[in-house]
Amino acid sequence: MQDSLIEEMAESSPMILIILAVLSVVLIAPAEELLFRGAIQGKLREHFSPFPGIAGASILSGSLHLLNYGGDIISIILTTSIIVAIGGIIGALYEKTGNLTVPILVHGIYNFVLLVPS
Repeated sequence: MQDSLIEEMAESSPMILIILAVLSVVLIAPAEELLFRGAIQGKLREHFSPFPGIAGASILSGSLHLLNYGGDIISIILTTSIIVAIGGIIGALYEKTGNLTVPILVHGIYNFVLLVPS
């Protein structure tokens, strides 16, 4: 299994997960979605079509998350592939609705659920 840098920080200070969850909803998800769905996916859609736009933005977004993990390469690639797939779903939601609020909310909720300790 891959080692998450966030998990390592949380071991020394569990409150970091709550702080990151809140930041994800109000700052990280909106910024990432404005960049990857609004700017990148939008430009790729203009030059190609919706599917390459979704795929390109999702791959770029997933690649950015490579920096979040340590451990063996197979686990890192698998985890990143899941992030790319989720990006594809979020990108498809953006294409379907034409509204950036939808991917921002889905992304924020997804991150919040992952970060808040159960």
